[in-house]
Amino acid sequence: MKNKTIIIDSAHREETRVAVLEDGILQDFDREAIAIKQIKGNIYLAKVTRVEASLQAAFVDYDGDRHGFLPFADIHPDYFQLSEAEKQKLRDLTKDQQLKNDDDDHYSQTERQGNNPNRRDEQQDESSESFTVGSYSVEDETGGNYSGNIHNIYRKYNIQDVIKPGQLILVQVAKEERGNKGASMTSYISLAGKYCVLMSNTPNKGGVSKKVDNFRDRKLLKSILNELNIPNDRSVIIRTAGVGKKPEDIKRDYDYLSRLWDSIKEASNTSKAPSFIHAEDDVIKRCIRDVYNEEVSEVIVEGEKAFAEVNSFIKLTMPRSANNVKFHDERIPIFNKYRVEQQISSLYEKQISLPSGGSIVIDHTEALVAIDVNSGRSTKESGVEETAFTTNLEAVREISRQLRLRDLAGLIVIDFIDMYDQKHRRNIERALRDELQNDRARIQLGRISLFGLLEMSRQRLGASFFETITEPCKHCNGTGYVRSVEILAVSILRSIRYACTDNQVGVIYIYTTPEVITYMMNFKKNEIISTEKNYKIHLFMHQSDDVGSQGFTIKKRKSLNDEERREIEMEVVTGKVNQLGLEKSYLDNYSNDYSNEDLGDNFDRNRGRKFDNKFRKNRRNNNRRKFDNRQDHNNKSSGIGSFFSVIFGRK
Repeated sequence: MKNKTIIIDSAHREETRVAVLEDGILQDFDREAIAIKQIKGNIYLAKVTRVEASLQAAFVDYDGDRHGFLPFADIHPDYFQLSEAEKQKLRDLTKDQQLKNDDDDHYSQTERQGNNPNRRDEQQDESSESFTVGSYSVEDETGGNYSGNIHNIYRKYNIQDVIKPGQLILVQVAKEERGNKGASMTSYISLAGKYCVLMSNTPNKGGVSKKVDNFRDRKLLKSILNELNIPNDRSVIIRTAGVGKKPEDIKRDYDYLSRLWDSIKEASNTSKAPSFIHAEDDVIKRCIRDVYNEEVSEVIVEGEKAFAEVNSFIKLTMPRSANNVKFHDERIPIFNKYRVEQQISSLYEKQISLPSGGSIVIDHTEALVAIDVNSGRSTKESGVEETAFTTNLEAVREISRQLRLRDLAGLIVIDFIDMYDQKHRRNIERALRDELQNDRARIQLGRISLFGLLEMSRQRLGASFFETITEPCKHCNGTGYVRSVEILAVSILRSIRYACTDNQVGVIYIYTTPEVITYMMNFKKNEIISTEKNYKIHLFMHQSDDVGSQGFTIKKRKSLNDEERREIEMEVVTGKVNQLGLEKSYLDNYSNDYSNEDLGDNFDRNRGRKFDNKFRKNRRNNNRRKFDNRQDHNNKSSGIGSFFSVIFGRK
């Protein structure tokens, strides 16, 4: 049996991190930062601001940054502006649908077949093109998307006929804001506990999670459910974690959720919309609620406040497990002691090595996540087919782990190494499904196609690992590629020539990276001199790292007045601004990558250094007159001629 441990790092109040280890290997990771606002699961009293007939949805103000999106199917009939008789009819139809969803007949059939999961899996493998897996998701516990199950009931109504602007609706956030889209809402509110899920405004007592497929377990949990005193305005679903638990444990969990729902109703009745009503459990409580079970040997916490929170929550929900909570008070940080920090750092890499020498590469695109499996140096097996199968099998284990750790969601396509044996393909599909059984998200798996591709979709539980801790690169806009220095230099020259076609332009500023400046200083000097001479303009280059994916920016001016000219000339020599890319730092410590001949026959490094040192001395003495005389002695122009006459010794 694997040693399972939960590690909680809350030493810094700005961020709380939770890691789940199995034999020291990171299997699950979650974090919560104060700077990143997460609202999924929160409950608000919202006001309808707009009803959109074309979308059959309403937009609601819940006091967020953007208005929330509330689909018609996610609005409870109690909010419809209908007669009480029509509302009651809708309630009855909803109740019938719930009873149908909770029908135990097929579980009885399963029991008669011997309750052999392997046999059912094999039958499913042979007959279906896809299958669904997943574990801890609250949506799965309640039978999937509750509102979707009764969608057909609403077909005779249009949202614009039964929902009006200004209405108040108690809503729960179903999906976080993403990009330009506002949060997605539902009025079917559910509260998740350790063993139960309480669902508001539902007419029947509830049922047992569909993921409990053992008939005897379901029957026992049903009897426990019937003993609970559940009011008519709510229902309860017993989760898979409730299997094998004592009735008093399940009742304790239900009582906690019931008190919580009563307090939410009271708060909504006394609040003025839009207003915040209730916050979803934080990352610590969610981990204890959804992950902690008999397989967890201990929970180790760093941070006094977090330790008190864990102790309090476990004593409330699982008092017999309170002794498993340990406090970390050593000098070494908890994530370093248990070697978690290094494993988290590997999540920044797109390539992950496999034990046999192969690897997987994870790439993100706008449409999907692509995972490529490579054999690499894998040579353990005797043949190509066996090597492919072994590497793919290793990849399956690592892919399932990376999906959880990185919280990858949406459409995912896996490019396995080609296998010609149909049996090997089916074994890989079955292995992937088995590895994903304990995933909290709801997952749909396809089959390996003729081209070795397997398509799957994974439920989005929240922002992914990369979305919460990274931002797009300002240089490449997240593509991973920038234009080469040579191409950028040519593009700058083209842009300068185009800018010179404006007769009102007398001064051009170019902002680009130091590498481009160095290249142009060495290889494009004559072209720049010619451009400045032919168009009678002055060119100045600024070193800048904030130039975006374009690689450079250009600003144009008509001319410089005397004061601006004097200031620019001083900044050129002090290195603040670079005329033709010639920086003081390049003159003092010129790169060995380029020879002196690259700069021309008249280049005199010592002369440039002596001039710079003398200017520094003059500046320390505040002797501006000496600098002006030196400039006037060479050339009174602020353009390339004056600067090059000093640096390159031109007459």
